[in-house]
Amino acid sequence: MGKSDGFLTPKAISNRIKAKGLTKLRWYCQLCQKACRDENGYKCHTMSESHLRQVRVFSESPGSFIEYYSREFEDAFMEVLRRKGEHVRTKANSIWMEVIADRHHVHLNATRWVSLTEFVKYLGREGKAEVDEDEEGKWYVRYVNRDPEKIRRQEALAKKEKMDLDDHERAQKMVERQIKEAQKALQKKGIDSGAKAVTEADCELKREEGDVISLGSLMGAASSKSSITTQKAFDEDEDKDTRASTTKDVGGGASSSSAGQKRKLTAVEEIMLKEKRQKEEEALKKAKQQEEESQRCEHEDWLHRGIVVKVLNKKLADGKYYKQKGVVQMVHGKFVGEVKMNESGHVLKLDQEHLETVLPNFGGEVLVVNGKFRGQVGVLKALEEDKFSAVVRLEDGSTRNIPYEHVSKLA
Repeated sequence: MGKSDGFLTPKAISNRIKAKGLTKLRWYCQLCQKACRDENGYKCHTMSESHLRQVRVFSESPGSFIEYYSREFEDAFMEVLRRKGEHVRTKANSIWMEVIADRHHVHLNATRWVSLTEFVKYLGREGKAEVDEDEEGKWYVRYVNRDPEKIRRQEALAKKEKMDLDDHERAQKMVERQIKEAQKALQKKGIDSGAKAVTEADCELKREEGDVISLGSLMGAASSKSSITTQKAFDEDEDKDTRASTTKDVGGGASSSSAGQKRKLTAVEEIMLKEKRQKEEEALKKAKQQEEESQRCEHEDWLHRGIVVKVLNKKLADGKYYKQKGVVQMVHGKFVGEVKMNESGHVLKLDQEHLETVLPNFGGEVLVVNGKFRGQVGVLKALEEDKFSAVVRLEDGSTRNIPYEHVSKLA
């Protein structure tokens, strides 16, 4: 029997299964990217012609090789850390264990860092991650997004918030200045503003038991004037005609005595009245905005390039990709997208019916894929589970409640 006939023998199958798995780190040659299964195999490899040739090439420019391996290791480490999320504090050792799970990963001893601790300190110095050490000496890392586009959007949002705050402060200072000017004007007239302050108790209507109040009003061309007359309810001796004439005289706004008795509003009261009207206008405006938001403009298609989606098709590849996440690379005909899976790297062409949106952690960037604010980028602030909606702060600084299916995580 020839040597090739042993392909399906138990020993050959066992060897292939072992070759697929991970080997010990000390039996891996970084230059040749070859994993040996035991010490004897590694020794034979180091004496081979191909390995010695790679060593000679390395000796000509060792700095460039070490820089290349360092960059590859850093990229792999940061990619795993980025998938953990921006606001997740993770052990550096657990991230490293995920990195070395790849059979052909770049080994740390091939880089310019002596240990994982030195590498973590390097990330902290460069500002690529937030690092801290606990009491037990274990290092933790948190991802810091240094995307220039995101930094630009954050700076623009912070600038707009500062401008809004400055406008609010200026308005407050203007109101305070007007109040002080009004108080000075009252003091010049010899009126003690503290004694004349309008309180709720002073504005209460006081009358004796049994009194009845009658109002007379006459609408003029510019304003309406009213007067109040108080009379006894059970005053049987009073003449009806006299009472009617009295009410007419007092209710008429044409007499000079009633015009002179009408008190003018003070400066403080005018300011209070103005503020009350402004609050009413703001409440009316807010109610109108809420009514407009309720009339959402929805589209049938919601796929957008660059968003993270989840596969819902259980029949695809016997459920291999079910509940797995990927990034939409391209959209065809509004309803079909090319999705690159995060775990396998495979690119699948799927209809949007077989996909659903994905929500990031709090503080993560999202894209509004449907509704009135379709196409706008925002930041996830909170979730309202009872309403099945997400609280999103948009680029314009406004905070909106948007349904789950109308927002998706940005890659």
